[in-house]
Amino acid sequence: MKKFILILFVIFIHLFCASTETTENDDRQNDVEANFTQDSSTGVDQCTISDPSGAALQTEREKSLYYYASSEKYKAMYNKALQREQMFANELRKERENYVRSMSEKKCMRDSIDEMQRALNTYKQRESESEARIADYKNFIGKFKALIEDNTLDVKIIDGRMVVIMSTDVLFASGSKKLSSKGKKSILEITKILKGVSDKRFQIEGHTDSDKYLVKGMTNWELAALRALTVLHTMIANGMPSDRISAASFGSSKPVVENNSSTNKAKNRRIEIVVVPDLTLLPGFDELNKLSKE
Repeated sequence: MKKFILILFVIFIHLFCASTETTENDDRQNDVEANFTQDSSTGVDQCTISDPSGAALQTEREKSLYYYASSEKYKAMYNKALQREQMFANELRKERENYVRSMSEKKCMRDSIDEMQRALNTYKQRESESEARIADYKNFIGKFKALIEDNTLDVKIIDGRMVVIMSTDVLFASGSKKLSSKGKKSILEITKILKGVSDKRFQIEGHTDSDKYLVKGMTNWELAALRALTVLHTMIANGMPSDRISAASFGSSKPVVENNSSTNKAKNRRIEIVVVPDLTLLPGFDELNKLSKE
């Protein structure tokens, strides 16, 4: 009987100890789980898996929980690292796109600035050429001031050319190709002035009205040509270099007004001394010159 009681006592003691160990393990498990949950809610990257007393992890459950927490911790850290890497990659891509766009804009801006600079240089060149032509025109008019004031001639810009205009009624008798004394005097004065303009070439152009030329076998073309040649020979005889002067006839083909009155017809009968433009100064002349030599 005593032996039976002793066995029961030993079994009770064993059960009590097992129950106590289980309770302690459960408490430690709860403490560990509580610590892990609390750390996760704070957002802290580190997770401490241990009981409050800092005791070493003993049971398999505690170890499993620790490994689980560790894997979750590193998984969270890995995911966060991936997110940061993706964020940095996106930022780098945006910076690269901004850089490319910025360089493209800068190139466009440089091209625009270069184009504006070329346009400005072209404008300044044309402005300078225009000012030079205006100064040349004023200087040219100044040389003929006395002859303009006594109505011997006029100076105008016609079709972009400077033209000295003289009425043939002053230079020639009606239907004649011979200069009158007054006409010869006027041509000598003009020759003296034009000889001094050494950088220019001149063309003498003859014009008539629409009335028929009554000389047999001749027309207004011949009359205008003969009068232009008479002026040319007179100028050469008085010192005008022959390589700077030429003659042309336009007959009645280029009237300045309609030939519907005697006054208008008198305006159409004229000699024009045209300043021949220097084509080498025109834009694109060098390119045209190269093409002509190919």
